Order: sequence, then C-alpha cells, then structure tokens
Amino acid sequence: MQRSVLDWDNKEVKKTIKKTLKKRIVRAIEAEFKFVELRRSEAFETYLKGIAEASSSNHALQIAIRTSPVTPSEFDCNLHEDFRIAEKIFGHFLDLIQSPRKVLVSSTLERSAAGLTTKYLINSLFTPKNNTIDFKWLEITHASTDSLKWNGFGLPVGNEALAASVVTEFAGGIKTSTITKKISDEVKRTSNALNVVDGNACINKANNHAKVYCLLYYEMELSVDVLVALNDKYIKKNIMKIKLPTSELELQQLAKSLPKLLQWRDTVVEHAQTLQSSNNNM
Repeated sequence: MQRSVLDWDNKEVKKTIKKTLKKRIVRAIEAEFKFVELRRSEAFETYLKGIAEASSSNHALQIAIRTSPVTPSEFDCNLHEDFRIAEKIFGHFLDLIQSPRKVLVSSTLERSAAGLTTKYLINSLFTPKNNTIDFKWLEITHASTDSLKWNGFGLPVGNEALAASVVTEFAGGIKTSTITKKISDEVKRTSNALNVVDGNACINKANNHAKVYCLLYYEMELSVDVLVALNDKYIKKNIMKIKLPTSELELQQLAKSLPKLLQWRDTVVEHAQTLQSSNNNM
C-alpha cells in the first residue's frame, strides 16, 4: 500500500494541512518540529565567541581553537560538556583543514568520508549521552525495517531492538557523488523511515504523533528532517542544514551553527528518553 508523505516545507501543502485540520492538531504537529532549549555553559559561549570573532587566518583560528576558557583543574565533565564537544569538533576539523592532502576537498569514498565527517560529528555530540542513546554505524539492520541495511541508527538504550530516534543515510563521499544519487537516497531513506515511525508508534502509544529524525549526508552538508505520523499519513519537515567546514571561514560559520546543533542533540535525547520510558511501562 502506498503511504502518503506530506512535505511541510511546501507552502501549498502546508496551507492545505492547516485548512484541513483542527488548530489544536496543527499546534501539536508544529510542537514536534521544535527544539528543546537548555542553558549553555559560560565556557562554551566564550569559546565559540572567540572562534567567531577571530581573524579568518589559519593561525588566528588555531589560537582561538586551541585556547581553552577553563584550566584542566577547573574543567568539569558535566558542567563543561558542551565546551568539550565544541573543542573536539573544532580541533578535529582544524586538523583536517591543516592536513597536507586537504582531505576535505579531495575525492574521498563514502565510508572514508563518513568517518572523517558525519560519524565523528555525531559521535562527539552524543557520547556524553550514551546512557540514553547509542549510535551504530554501517550495514545496520533493525527490526522495524527487517533485513534492510542502514548507514546509521540512533537507538534508545534498553529498547534498541524495537525503537529508533535517528536514521542516517550517506549519499556518497566527497566529490564522488551526484545530485541524482542524493535525490534517490533521500527518497529511499524517507520511504524506509516510515516503518521506523510505525515501530515507535507501537512502543509509545501515549504519543499521538510518533516520529523519527532522518539524517542525510551529501557533499559536506548534513540535512536533518523529522518525519511525524499523522493518522494514516506522515508529515516531513526539514529542521536543519549544517555545512561541514572545509576552510577557515566555514569553521567560523560552524561556530554560529553549533548551538542549534546542540539543541537538536538535546531534542533527540529527550525523544530517546520517551522511548525508554515507554518500554519500561510495557
């Protein structure tokens, strides 16, 4: 049976949905698109400000990235979790930008590129929360999609076999893919993710709008959609696009995007917690 996916980013589709549904249902759907907002540490904000306001020269950025706002004796792994994530991500991409072969702008196959970019970024974000959500990579199968192999899954700890918060697809590597592959992989990802949403709905019956976050990598960009169940249909909305840095200027642009990326991380963690608690109540 063909299942209908409505694109919230299409203005006409969005207009039709709002005309057709009751306002309270529309508000409930829009709530599924929002990010949680948690307070960031002073060290995190100071660190990102230093990077954003530095000169775009390699040396100036190196100083900003390698300068910690807290001393080793002051560092607290819980209080400064956000700063440590930023320090790891910026240090990693600075190393790659400074590398002799310039791998981020060289032809690189899909799995190698994933290890340098998507996997490193996502693992850095979520490792401090690995008691709630666990990421598995490459040729991963899941009960909700039978024998289908995924590039990545974000699974709620304790309920990994039945539920998932994030699905990931890599549409090629660096300078090795085409827009045709991107479109094909995006359609395939969304179509297969419907089964994940259905699986989550079975687990979390208290949640009227089951969902999953869908990640797509293509040519140094991460695109994040959320796929939400609505009766016998599904609504898809893009909630974020992150340009992965290949230059000093793009590193500074990432400093402006990282707070939103962390907001998304915290939203995914909250989603995984609901799937954990649902499993405990079964």
